[in-house]
Amino acid sequence: MPAISTCTSCGYNADGAVAACPRCNAPMQVKHESRVRAVVLILCGLILIGIMGPITAFMLPSLLEAGKDVDGSTFEGTAEQAHMILGLFGIILLFGFSSLAYGIYQFIFRRESKAFIIFTLALVAVLIFVVYLTMVSLKGV
Repeated sequence: MPAISTCTSCGYNADGAVAACPRCNAPMQVKHESRVRAVVLILCGLILIGIMGPITAFMLPSLLEAGKDVDGSTFEGTAEQAHMILGLFGIILLFGFSSLAYGIYQFIFRRESKAFIIFTLALVAVLIFVVYLTMVSLKGV
């Protein structure tokens, strides 16, 4: 895989190891980006979506009707707990879609995106917070 040089000033990308930017003459940062990382992100996204999508679809009716018998299954928790679980499932699905989108972006453009990285880190923080809230909420069940 050839190296990619990115200008530290204007963001210009050049194939190969280039010392100075052809546009603004600023120093270039050489990255040996591998498409392997992009493929791993795509696979992780597809796995998360492929697992959590059917689980969410299967559990959705009972979680929306907490305490009631729906198709032979009943969620015994409160409606608030059911909504927290659905929120957690939704965030995990969003994380999967984000991973898939970032992997595709990285595969096509062979570079990282600060916006995707910041979004993903924020999503991880929200995921940790929602997991904590869900665990606290479910301790009463």
